[in-house]
Amino acid sequence: MPQPAEPDPRVNDTPAASRSRAQPPPAPGGHHEPATPSVEDHRTDLNRPALKLRRLGSDLWLAAGPVLLRSLRWAVSPLVGIMIAGRELHDWTRWTEQRAAVAELSAEQRAARGKALAEESRRRWKTVRHAGYTLFGAILIGHVWALAAHASAIEAAVWIGLAVALLATASWVGRPRRVPAGRDATGAVPEIAWHGGLGERQLAVSLKEAFDLVKVSPLKVESVRVYGAFGWIATVRTHATITRDHVETLEKVLDRREGSVLLSRGSKGQSAAQVRLTIVDRDPLEPATPPSVVIRPARSVSITQPADVGRGVHGHGHPISLPLDRHVGLVGATGSGKSIGGLWTLLDHLTCCFDNVTHGIDLSGKATLRLWSPLLGTVTDSPRRALSLLEDALRYCIARARLLNEATFLPGVHGPQLSLVIDEVSAVADDPYGRWLLEQIARKGRGSAVRLLLAGQTARNADLGSRPVLDALDVRIALRCHRDDVSVLFGRGAAERGWAADRIDGAGKFYAHVLDGGDQAPELGRFPRWDDEGRAVTSRVEARTGQVPMTLDMPTLDAAAAVDLREFAEVRKYYGDLTEVRAASATGHGDGGQDRRRQQVELLRQLKTLADANGGKIKVGDAAGTLGQPGLDAQRLGEILTELGAPTVRTSHRGENGRFVVADRVAEVLTNLQQRL
Repeated sequence: MPQPAEPDPRVNDTPAASRSRAQPPPAPGGHHEPATPSVEDHRTDLNRPALKLRRLGSDLWLAAGPVLLRSLRWAVSPLVGIMIAGRELHDWTRWTEQRAAVAELSAEQRAARGKALAEESRRRWKTVRHAGYTLFGAILIGHVWALAAHASAIEAAVWIGLAVALLATASWVGRPRRVPAGRDATGAVPEIAWHGGLGERQLAVSLKEAFDLVKVSPLKVESVRVYGAFGWIATVRTHATITRDHVETLEKVLDRREGSVLLSRGSKGQSAAQVRLTIVDRDPLEPATPPSVVIRPARSVSITQPADVGRGVHGHGHPISLPLDRHVGLVGATGSGKSIGGLWTLLDHLTCCFDNVTHGIDLSGKATLRLWSPLLGTVTDSPRRALSLLEDALRYCIARARLLNEATFLPGVHGPQLSLVIDEVSAVADDPYGRWLLEQIARKGRGSAVRLLLAGQTARNADLGSRPVLDALDVRIALRCHRDDVSVLFGRGAAERGWAADRIDGAGKFYAHVLDGGDQAPELGRFPRWDDEGRAVTSRVEARTGQVPMTLDMPTLDAAAAVDLREFAEVRKYYGDLTEVRAASATGHGDGGQDRRRQQVELLRQLKTLADANGGKIKVGDAAGTLGQPGLDAQRLGEILTELGAPTVRTSHRGENGRFVVADRVAEVLTNLQQRL
């Protein structure tokens, strides 16, 4: 059986996102030798001790050879010759493995040849090994006879014992090895790239050929790193723009599955011409994924500590940590693992924090949050109770700010953090009063330790709330979603820079970005898998039930109940009297929000008429008359258009005809609203 090459401790191939946690970077000027994938599967990492033992025995025999030749030249020389021949035979097998690896990493037309070459290499090695054992046994018999005839009994016994031990050791280390039945396959993930004879030039040539077929001319393939059987990473320098079509064609040329080629471009500290390609042959966390990353008891961690929410799929499976003392947005289409995966993982961390109290709002009619209700303060599926809960949260924001004289509220020092988990937030954002409450909590909750965790199927059409709510989300997580959702969450052109959530090929995989987290390269991660029946959730709830959570009530916060939300000028300016707004909200929820959508359709139709008359621009003065708000300014008009679903709004400079607001895709949003009716 072919043996993998030894790992080189000088090579540090840990991805950049985890290098600070995993191991120090390589010394400047350190020599980097390219790596090679193994012909074998993940079983090969179990052969490393055997490989070291075989090479150690060979080195010892070769080192002791000259000394032994001086005393027993006629007796030792056959053994030394056999060891030298065995070492050359081992090098020959490494060469055949390199040929197989080159063939397997070539283009699609040579894939079958590579597989046949690998099988032929295994058969040849097995045949040569058996022939070598036969020859070794024949020489050993003659060697024993010579010792018995010419040497003393003690000397003969020593040499015979050494020869038999050497033969037994060689047979033992060369036996086939397999992973034990109960062992997790994730434990076989290599920590560093394997060192072995496949050069960078061979991979670079294959990659350049693939780029030529895609009609993208790379200037230079700067580096190539191979991570076992899981894939390889290449850094390419090119001034050409690599689009989604190029990536899809690259997958076909390289004979890879859809979604296996990941792109990263334009990170800080790198040239704009550098492109990082990650080709994942096989997901290292598939299929043996644990039900949870870490099982924590109740009241064991602080909300101020980052949470390990998943694992990276780039060869190593290192943890991905996110802060939960911020506003968090979670977007994923149906079947992407948003609820059973992303939301449950975040709830698992929130409910074990000693300085956090969690309340839930779920208007979807499912049991996503109900399973966690024993560990949550409140779980409501009623629209009116949801508005009351949001009102109470806003009152706590104001009372805490007044208590500390506008100072920052510190969880665990001044009291617990209040986390509001809202599943299917679009049901709350459809209500004008609920949307206003979300805006106020998003703005005022930063310094008062009142945080929002919003989950929705899309970030378009104001389904995550208005633009102020979206801007306040410091942590943004995207599972499989639409390409426009990627632009809304991560910025225009994010998909071309590597945040390709629209190309995710499985449930539970995600991209996450922290706004103030510095330079972040896009990295695909995976949430832990939870069973659909909720058995893992039930076990956690039972283990943590009985722990008394921190309460929100503090002696100095009694003034929270006295906060009157009618004192806000925004309520009177935009929504009129608060009593009328509540009544309108209750009516809107009663008919499913159809009246509000009809009003939006009529308003968008009028704004579209104004935009068509001015070449796609809406004059603020004309919009003020249409909306019935004489004091309307450009900023408020932009907010109204954003709330109505226009994803891109910008204000032009003042010209001859006054200030204009340019709203993109008003017609598309109008069509979507009409279809929802």
